Amino acid sequence: MQALLNAATNFFRHPVAQRMPLNTAMRILRWQVICRRQEVVTVHWIDGTRLIAQRGMTGLTGNIYYGLHEFHEMAAVLHILRPNDVFADVGANAGSYTVLAAGVVGARVDAFEPGSASANSLDRNILINKLQNRVRVHRMAVGAISGTALFIEGAGTMGRLSPDGKRNVPVTTLDDVLTDPTIIKMDIEGGELNALKGAKKTLQSPSLRLIITESHGKEVVALMAEAGFSKFRYNAFSRRLTPLVTEDGNALFLRDAGAAEQLMQEAGNVSVFGLNI
Repeated sequence: MQALLNAATNFFRHPVAQRMPLNTAMRILRWQVICRRQEVVTVHWIDGTRLIAQRGMTGLTGNIYYGLHEFHEMAAVLHILRPNDVFADVGANAGSYTVLAAGVVGARVDAFEPGSASANSLDRNILINKLQNRVRVHRMAVGAISGTALFIEGAGTMGRLSPDGKRNVPVTTLDDVLTDPTIIKMDIEGGELNALKGAKKTLQSPSLRLIITESHGKEVVALMAEAGFSKFRYNAFSRRLTPLVTEDGNALFLRDAGAAEQLMQEAGNVSVFGLNI
């Protein structure tokens, strides 16, 4: 019952469902029927890309429902990123952001995913979209220092580093891997602060325009402020940024909001299930 209530809440809150409720409801219903008949399903996504999905893949199936699961954040990637820019997908999971950046925009991607099942799904989505030459997959976690750490293989997007983990995974730092990234997206179940501590050199890169984080509490905000970044939300329809003062939802950290907003305004439209953004 709680899962059903959560799904209904997500539906009524999502910008695509608000604008196209009937079409969105039909996509959700169609997926629920198909995923019960087939274990693995290939679906058409945005701008000729495809996703290989299974029932229970929370983030990826959200894209099947709504086009862009994290609508405004994913739109910010589409509007800021340019071909051959570098996108870092930290906590890539099955590869929604990776396919969006490499397959739709034409950027180069460093994708980090220590979870075995998630990394296998990521590989499949890279292969089906023929993105091997644009994406480097790092089957490792990201932290404050390089080494190894225990990892919990969570369902869907819930895998994380934890002392209670059953498997040791390699850990790297962003400073050890990245060169001149344009955007970094982090969704690593509370590990964002440690990952940022291992990115002090990267945070000073002039090329770095945007960091998207799921976790953005006081310590993360303070570290980002020290590097010259402030916290914003983005509206994909108006293509405007507004300061973010709460800890709810994802945050966009920008060093130069004016320059970022200009790039957003200049970007071409992308059709997301018939909705131009």
